Amino acid sequence: MKVRILIFTASITLFFLAIPQIAQAQKNGEAQMVILDENNRATLRFSNQNPDQQQCGFHVSNLLLDKEESLAIRVSRLTQIVDMPEIGWLYITASRIVYRIQTGDPAFAFAISRKDLDEKPGSVEDLTRYTDDTRTYFSPGLKLRLHDRPEQQFAFRTFTRDNKCSVKNQKPYKKFIKRAVNDFSGAMAEFKQLTTSLQHAGKFQFGPRRITSASQPGNDESAIPLPPPDPNFNRGRQGMYYAMLSVMESGNGRKQQAREHAEKALQLLDNPTEEAEFYAKGVAQYELGNDDLAIVNFDKAIQLDSQKAARYLSRGLAYYRKKDHDRAIADFDKAIQLESALTGAYVNRGEIYNARGEYDRAIADFDKAIEIEPQQASTYMKRGNAYFMKNNLDRTISNLDKAIQLNPNNAGFYGLRATVHAMKRDYLQAILDCDKALHLDPDDVQTYSVRANAYSDIGDYDRSIADFDKVVQLKPDDIKAYLGRGKAYFEKGNYDRSIADLQRAIELDPQSAEAYITRGIAYARKNDLDRAFVDFEKAIQLRPQYGFGYYNRGRVYHFKGDYDRAIADYSEAIRLKPEIRIYQSRASAYESKGDKDKAQADRDKAAELEKQQAKP
Repeated sequence: MKVRILIFTASITLFFLAIPQIAQAQKNGEAQMVILDENNRATLRFSNQNPDQQQCGFHVSNLLLDKEESLAIRVSRLTQIVDMPEIGWLYITASRIVYRIQTGDPAFAFAISRKDLDEKPGSVEDLTRYTDDTRTYFSPGLKLRLHDRPEQQFAFRTFTRDNKCSVKNQKPYKKFIKRAVNDFSGAMAEFKQLTTSLQHAGKFQFGPRRITSASQPGNDESAIPLPPPDPNFNRGRQGMYYAMLSVMESGNGRKQQAREHAEKALQLLDNPTEEAEFYAKGVAQYELGNDDLAIVNFDKAIQLDSQKAARYLSRGLAYYRKKDHDRAIADFDKAIQLESALTGAYVNRGEIYNARGEYDRAIADFDKAIEIEPQQASTYMKRGNAYFMKNNLDRTISNLDKAIQLNPNNAGFYGLRATVHAMKRDYLQAILDCDKALHLDPDDVQTYSVRANAYSDIGDYDRSIADFDKVVQLKPDDIKAYLGRGKAYFEKGNYDRSIADLQRAIELDPQSAEAYITRGIAYARKNDLDRAFVDFEKAIQLRPQYGFGYYNRGRVYHFKGDYDRAIADYSEAIRLKPEIRIYQSRASAYESKGDKDKAQADRDKAAELEKQQAKP
């Protein structure tokens, strides 16, 4: 659910785009949107006024660079006419300009002090030109003039989903960047004026992740509190503001704050009239868990304006949470029809298909989401889960590899990959992944369980027991921990400790045939055949199709010299699941009865199975 909330956060904030009030900054053609990251730091979006090119434009972000305030822009280093080998971030501060490389040769990164720049060091112009069969393209760029060294040249990089942007009206962006280089304090003042103006006009979003470099240091210290709504806003505008805040808090895991903001939004949205107000009210109801009321308000918003994809996506999420999957899919379909690049619709529809067992359709949706947003680690995890359900463990691991590459600090990704490695019997790799997961989350019960079982599988029973001890400490009623630890003690020959753990497992789950079987074997090793027999009887009663129960009860009959009953149990075990050892045990029983032909037939069958299993 946490991942879905994040996706929801990315989508429902779109309702602020519908507010008719327009900031003076936008009227001047300078910036169209301000985006706040999870720390409430601002990014200005300079994008095309053309509705068909809204996904094309430029970003300027406000960050701390080593505790110094900076304006950050995404650029490519220029060497020749169209040669842009290094892609990275240019950080402009009051004291220096820093270039950090994300892709390319790190040797070209630099940090230039202001004293190394000319008095007026920055000019912004069309630095690159290249031609295809029909048109000539110019790339806007920044030229930095330096003292006693070659100048530095960069091309601005657009934000786009299809890499086919042709951004018009670049002049405001170029003017702002030039000012940032030549007059940083003036540019910073302009930046803050623009962001404040755009926020008060409702032209802002919250992003589920940082727009700027994820490796940027100091972000945790850089939070700027979101200003209160303009007191001149009417009740509806203020309600929309608090609805958005509730989404942001929910996406960041602050549930109580999210609830408080949602309740405040509903107080203010007591009499909605506009489409955006109905939508915001639906958002607030959704955040409070009132799915039916959320749907009522989303319905009204859609009646007033049926062409906004985010409305269908949000209603689909409410239907999804109500487990009304058919209606949820219909809404996701409509959202995609209206906005083909709406990642959240593909991801959530894919999750429904996955839950329905329609794994190929789920994978197709996750493929599309990844095509649109290839940097979303959670989508790779979801696609990996779909491949897991198809029993394609290799593709499961490859998707988890990518998720970890994008987000190496997510303990859950390592834990999931550890589970799959264990299923592939790659126990050492499973243990390594568990180590990484537990380093990030030292109290993850499931990861301790996976590692404990992996240690058992490689015969390291002491470490296995230590991990099961930790599971029991964190979760005293975990039946699997008692089962696993009981088996580990059994393998160490400590049958009394094994029986004690298995007794506890049976107390927690009296229907566990596995616990009775394992305890019965421990009793048999202690030569307490009567108690062993009772446990095997109970296991067969609980799971009549469990061949292992018949096999072990047959062993008790065999030891007691009741060969006919032993053979009957062995035969039933073979019918349920033929195994080499069962044929060998039945052969021994036949031998003890003097039926040498049947004994030899069973030995031959055991040998045949052994040959089949030895084949590559």
